Parts: sequence; C-alpha cells; structure tokens
Amino acid sequence: MNIDRIRATLTEKSEQERARMRRNAGCWRDGGSDAQRQAAERLIVALDDAVPAPAASVYEALEPEERIARVTAAFRGRPPSETDLRFIQALFRHPDDSSSTLSRVCGWDGQAWHTHFGKMCHERGDYLWPVEMRRDGTPFWSGLLADWDDEAKTWRMKDDVRVAFEGMDLVGVGSAA
Repeated sequence: MNIDRIRATLTEKSEQERARMRRNAGCWRDGGSDAQRQAAERLIVALDDAVPAPAASVYEALEPEERIARVTAAFRGRPPSETDLRFIQALFRHPDDSSSTLSRVCGWDGQAWHTHFGKMCHERGDYLWPVEMRRDGTPFWSGLLADWDDEAKTWRMKDDVRVAFEGMDLVGVGSAA
C-alpha cells in the first residue's frame, strides 16, 4: 500500500470514502502483517490530519480536459446499459426540463429519471470527483453529471459531460425521444 500516494488524494475523497478507508485500515492494523499494520497506522494518522476540500471546489479545480477524461473513463470502465443510455439521451435532448418530464420522455412515471440517473452516477462515482452533499447530509449523486436549477426545478447536463458523451457517441444511439 503506497500511503504517500493515498495521502495525496485524501482531500478529494468523500466522507463515505474516507470512512471506508478508515475501516479498512483498522482491519489491517488489527490483523494484518507487520507492513500492513505500519501502513495502516500511517493511513489513520493521514486521515486524522486530512481536511477535505468541498466537492464543488474539487470539480471546479479540474481542467475541462480532465473532467472529460474522467467521464470517458467512467463510462468505458462501466459501459452504460440500455436504460442508462435512455436516461442520458433524454437529458441531452431535453435540457432544462424537470425530472417528471424527463421520466415521461423515457416512458416512465414520476421521478424515475432522477432516481435512475443518480444510481448511474453513483455507480461511476469512483471515476469522477467527490459528490456534493445535500443540506440533509445525503449525497447528491445526480449532481455529478448534471446541474440542478433549484428555482426552475430543471436539469441540464454539465458541459464537460456533454462533450464526453458526444465523443463516445452515447447521445446518438438507442431509442430515446
């Protein structure tokens, strides 16, 4: 385990990721080899010292090319399902629409679009950037790839995400409206 490399990324990790890392380090410390115990102790100290950057500032600090590369890696590493494609294409073709409208475009009811889109983002979160937390402390997974307009109650694909999806031809295939 390369603790120095891990330390360099700690401020980019979500609270949940850091908690998972801490649990794993505790297991190594309590039952690992001598090398694992020493590495675990160093990681625990690094986690104690880490002050995470707000998720939005991590995203904004990335160059557009890096954002595009991360989205591309996420969808090449976990290729989208037919349902994923339907929800991606709905947002691409209907920017500035509500979750209900996007759901209807996909042939679903209610908030199905938002629920599935958030699940799709969550499944690829490790490739992307830290997830922003809502006021209630829950992760805002859909916000990784789309912007939410709270006043208008509408969604728009992030510009870098749009470029990545166009480059992979994820918005020109399938049967979404």
